[in-house]
Amino acid sequence: MIARYQKGARMSQAVSYGGLVYIAGQVANDRKAGLDGQIRDVLSKIDALLQEAGTDRSKLLAVN
Repeated sequence: MIARYQKGARMSQAVSYGGLVYIAGQVANDRKAGLDGQIRDVLSKIDALLQEAGTDRSKLLAVN
């Protein structure tokens, strides 16, 4: 069964299927925040998506 998270008009921010979670490319909300701020923002978004899907970063298989 396919589950979609944070659905938008064109796409979902994350989709789970077959025990795997696929996350769309994430960008920082404040692109003027500096590198550290942007990294924290993106990782926070990823953590929230993974939590919504019932998992966390300790179970990542691959990151591109």
